[in-house]
Amino acid sequence: ICSELPAMSFSRTVVSTLLSPLIFLAKAVLHRALSFLGMKELWDETILVSDDSAYLEIVLKGDLGLGEAFMSGKLQFKEANNDIKNPSRSKNTENEPLELQTEAALRFFRGAVDPATSKIYSWWLVPAAHLYVMWAFVLDWIVNLQSVDRSAKAISSHYDRSTKTIESMTAPSFVYTCGHWQTGATSITEAQHAKMALVCEKLGLPRKGQSASSKTQKRLKVLDIGCGYGALGKFMSTHFHVDFTGISISQEQVDWANKNVCDEHLKVVFCDYRAMPKEWMFDGIVSVGMFEAVGPVNYKEFMRVHEAHLNPDGIVVLHTITQCFSTRVNLSPWLIKYIFPDGTLPSPAQVFAAAEKVLVPEDMHQFGPDYADTLAAWRADWLSREAPPAHPKGSAAAQGDASWRRMWWLYLTMCEALFQVRHANLTQFVFTKRGLRDSKDILRVRNASHRVLDLQQCKTTTTATAAMEGAETAEVTTTTTTAHQELSTAIAGSKLKAGKSKNNKNKKIPGEVAVSG
Repeated sequence: ICSELPAMSFSRTVVSTLLSPLIFLAKAVLHRALSFLGMKELWDETILVSDDSAYLEIVLKGDLGLGEAFMSGKLQFKEANNDIKNPSRSKNTENEPLELQTEAALRFFRGAVDPATSKIYSWWLVPAAHLYVMWAFVLDWIVNLQSVDRSAKAISSHYDRSTKTIESMTAPSFVYTCGHWQTGATSITEAQHAKMALVCEKLGLPRKGQSASSKTQKRLKVLDIGCGYGALGKFMSTHFHVDFTGISISQEQVDWANKNVCDEHLKVVFCDYRAMPKEWMFDGIVSVGMFEAVGPVNYKEFMRVHEAHLNPDGIVVLHTITQCFSTRVNLSPWLIKYIFPDGTLPSPAQVFAAAEKVLVPEDMHQFGPDYADTLAAWRADWLSREAPPAHPKGSAAAQGDASWRRMWWLYLTMCEALFQVRHANLTQFVFTKRGLRDSKDILRVRNASHRVLDLQQCKTTTTATAAMEGAETAEVTTTTTTAHQELSTAIAGSKLKAGKSKNNKNKKIPGEVAVSG
């Protein structure tokens, strides 16, 4: 190996010499483009380049090159109170706390993507990005980018490989969707409780203990498409009279939920929404943070699935990220490659068009800034809880850990900026099968965004339910806080196992999986 080092060093020198004119040209082109787009000052004030080859990557790859250059340490965002006259600091990017770069990164991305002032589409559509977008549009017309097989691979790529990171970021609730902060929540846990309460309020679920005889109180059947690790199901079964069924195409999520949260009224199965048994019928269907993976070519089918499995008086709550324009593909190659393969954000217009002649729209509620607050809380919790790399400094493993941390930090920070400038929104849609007829139901849905489930009242009614139903019910009733503490404890004590469980090993299609738990 030692005898080969001089040759390797010589090869690097030759390559560097050959690339130098291209790098110089790329730097000049990028600076000229930034000046033309009015972003040169923003770039100079927020970006610090430590390896000039980053210019070539950005010119050739657009946002993919920018993201990869940051992941590899070739550029960084300037630290708060950083002395920009001391360029030697930029050479040690691995040891610089990511927290100190947050302010500059948010400022850069806000300026780059603000719909009111940005020319982001001109800036992003450099040569390779042009090819990517054109190829993505062509591929979208040829194949279904969100088919059953591709969807399972995409979900596994993001969720299964990121389980530990998601756990350290979202504990104790383990809810990986936007919280609802406008209700006065002071922590991410309270915001997630408020979001789940909001969904239940819009569905019109009957609370435990509301009737004089809770034993005879009707249990509504609720379906959660893309149920994650079952946190919403746990919340519903704790406070409401429901029979909850969750479906997911992440095997790790299904295995964990069946082991830790499922009971006689809460089931989670491995199943694609297109493969559900025809006899499944529900009083309420909810989808929280899953529609982004459906894809425009499948929007209409997604709505028809709701129609087919919804009882006549049922309600649908669709909770999804939306964007301010319609497109058939994701315009960010970096997000597609590293974060959400085959993911595409819908616009409200696309959602309503998909529901046309299928479901009756009842309400649309947007609270995009709440996602910015959620992402900021996730980032802070993750950085404070994530264990530092245990590998020797400078080793390939240590560099891989550092690259992963920078990738995940960039994802959270970039998306926070998108929500701050309302380039992206968090939108909840409410649909019904034949329209709400009762004025009380109409008012309940319309006013739900201004109210939050009273958790103290929920505790009182749950205790009353236990008194009426006896000791057996008392064992499973608890306050919201206790329910999530149990969820967190179970998470900390269990290790998610990849791959299909024994019960699902020989299944041919997702819809044929047996229900357990």
